[in-house]
Amino acid sequence: MVSPVLICGGGPTGLVMAISLLQNGVPVRIVDKLKAYRIGFKGSGIQPRSLEVYKLLGLLDDVYANTIPVPERMSHLPNGETQTGAFIAHVEPRPDRPHNNGRQWSQERHEGFLRDHLERTFGCIVELGVEVTTFEQNEDCVKVSLLKHDTDGDAEVEIFETPFLVGADGAHSSVRKHLGLTFLGGGHIVDSPFVAGDIFFKKHPLGNTPYVHQFGDRSTNAAIIRQWENMNNQWNFIASGPQLDIEQGASGREGAITMLRKITGLNEDVLEFGDLTWISVFQPQARTVDKFSSGRVFVSGDAAHIHSPVGGQGLNTSIQDSFNLAWKMALVLKGHSSQSILDSYNLERLPVVATMLEKTTSLTKVYVKQAPGQEIPRAYELRQFGVNYRGSPLVCDDFYNDIPENVDYYRSGEDGEVHAGDRAPDAPGLVNSDGAKTTLFDAVFRATHHSILVFSEKPIAVKLPTIPAKLAYLLPPGAKGMEAAGGEVFVDSDGLAGAHYRVAERGVHSVIVRPDGYIGAVLKTEEGITRYFSHFSV
Repeated sequence: MVSPVLICGGGPTGLVMAISLLQNGVPVRIVDKLKAYRIGFKGSGIQPRSLEVYKLLGLLDDVYANTIPVPERMSHLPNGETQTGAFIAHVEPRPDRPHNNGRQWSQERHEGFLRDHLERTFGCIVELGVEVTTFEQNEDCVKVSLLKHDTDGDAEVEIFETPFLVGADGAHSSVRKHLGLTFLGGGHIVDSPFVAGDIFFKKHPLGNTPYVHQFGDRSTNAAIIRQWENMNNQWNFIASGPQLDIEQGASGREGAITMLRKITGLNEDVLEFGDLTWISVFQPQARTVDKFSSGRVFVSGDAAHIHSPVGGQGLNTSIQDSFNLAWKMALVLKGHSSQSILDSYNLERLPVVATMLEKTTSLTKVYVKQAPGQEIPRAYELRQFGVNYRGSPLVCDDFYNDIPENVDYYRSGEDGEVHAGDRAPDAPGLVNSDGAKTTLFDAVFRATHHSILVFSEKPIAVKLPTIPAKLAYLLPPGAKGMEAAGGEVFVDSDGLAGAHYRVAERGVHSVIVRPDGYIGAVLKTEEGITRYFSHFSV
């Protein structure tokens, strides 16, 4: 029996890590030093690539049921007029990208959904009031000292042995600090802090249609105000500007009300406030660790990188940290791979995060200078489809030799040339042996196995790996089917899967898709399948 992986931190980063490991049959223990669950709107933008993560985890239908499309913006201009437009441009879905637009989901409700799924499906709960104080590691395990606080204010120490420790414990991570990782960067991106919080409106003139309401002028004082997606009259606000009275605005309910009235110009006749549930002051920084792991201890999410919230990249990047690490850790703990594959976590995620920091920093500097009625251009790349691991030691590409210094780890995956390390696209129009139409996302890809896509009507002769893998033959349009022991056969009736990989043009024999939805290999021959899986030899 494998001992539980210890996850320190009960936010989205830790929760996705826990769910991913448990789906792969690895037990976990998840603890959080807080004595109560987090509240607040906070990181509310769910990018399309994160929606695909939830698809791979089998959670996407429930995610859609709990979220709303990102609202349009309504700018309230100084002359009293309003101007509406896209807060984030809507992009029509494509066959290879069926989830092309993000969603709004308050972080409080997001975390609650993940906790409920964790408990309901796996019987795993987040242990509150439990903090990691120290740890030491050897070749076999990590010995962690946990300080467990009870509701009476008493505490006891527990020594817990785990094969791996994952620090998902936020910007002030005790795991990162104890591990001695260097937190590169520092200093503030912009001169003025932001005040953010949540407050109930008892009466308001803003209507019931979801909008991101923009008031004021960022050159002086400004605020973004939006209602929670469950439309319960709880509103989130983010105020900024060089003339903002930070001390007053963050002092409590009355200070926040005074600040919001000044910025919005809405008096008590039209806007009546209820309870203030959460308020915070923050000044965006851009920092990242020099490495994401040391030995058997790993950091992810805000424990590994902090940055501006402008652009909605933070929570999504954090989720994908965990999703990158979990399947690799599962292979190691299930005896399918040596521990050396975990080195790829740092090699793959660090360049992505470094590029993301550059982009969000630049975006923030533009944001604070925008005039009323203007909106920052949010590039399509923020949807994270272009994030890639080209040149990773874990990928095999028989057609391209990617040199890391020539790769943009946020955009190259959208340059029109499919490489190993890129996001694996969907392909509808697959016809299974029963004659039913399906898609790669629905019928093949999962977070629990590799997917081997063979573009040949001849069954492969190479021995398949012992690690979890699904073999799928994708036959060209018009093919009549085939007998294939150990595999599932689909006719690519619309030709989309073959076209995306340029199968006929390049002579692609097979493509291997990893459990995290990235392409592990693009191969000329079936012998390449053995070569790719040799990365995971014990």
